[in-house]
Amino acid sequence: MRRSSIHGRARYSSLVIRTGGVASLEGALLTGRIAKLMLYEPPLHEPVGNNLAVAAKVEELVKRGELEQALVAFQTEVVKQSPEELARMRARPTWTALVATIAVHPRRMRALAAYRFDASRVKSVTMPTLLLLGEDTASPYARQSIEALRSTLPNATFVVLKGQEHNAMDGGATPWPAPSPSS
Repeated sequence: MRRSSIHGRARYSSLVIRTGGVASLEGALLTGRIAKLMLYEPPLHEPVGNNLAVAAKVEELVKRGELEQALVAFQTEVVKQSPEELARMRARPTWTALVATIAVHPRRMRALAAYRFDASRVKSVTMPTLLLLGEDTASPYARQSIEALRSTLPNATFVVLKGQEHNAMDGGATPWPAPSPSS
């Protein structure tokens, strides 16, 4: 998050991914202190039944102490990461932290299952919003969410991250390539 000041009041810019994107979008409806948003594949339209089943599976794996298996289940069954991207993720220094925090995912997944995207409310979010989508992101729901935001937000710019899946900010196939604006 980046802080700036306009007319003596602090304003913030935010880059968020997945659940944080939904939270930031909703937060933008509550305050005028967000100057800009960058939303990377926020999960607005994911299948509730499947995600709740995966949440239960992840929770059971966590209870058994199988944290890495729980993370793999989440990444493959919800995020739809390819085996190649999953292998790249495992090789990164951030993998250990992802494994250590997997226990919070079922709670987030249940919260997202209860969330309903309301385009009529979201269209009042007028700050500049950069919508990011990995070119090779496998989840059709990520694409559907970005399209819903593109057609709703009045001041949105859409950028495809070439050669990237869902985790470009964490190294991806090639770290943060030059974006290519899409119409």
